[in-house]
Amino acid sequence: MNSWKQVRTPLLAVIFAAVVLILVRVILVTAFYTKQKDNTYLPKLPIQITALIEEK
Repeated sequence: MNSWKQVRTPLLAVIFAAVVLILVRVILVTAFYTKQKDNTYLPKLPIQITALIEEK
């Protein structure tokens, strides 16, 4: 049981990080596409963050 706890915590952390990255990317992509006509407020930030996520 002790070894399972040692494996479970980093595994949950990795899964949580992956889910957060996917959610952030989806939110940024949808915000970028819906605000394409009026993207004065975040001109290149979604593209840069998506590129950073894809590099990792």
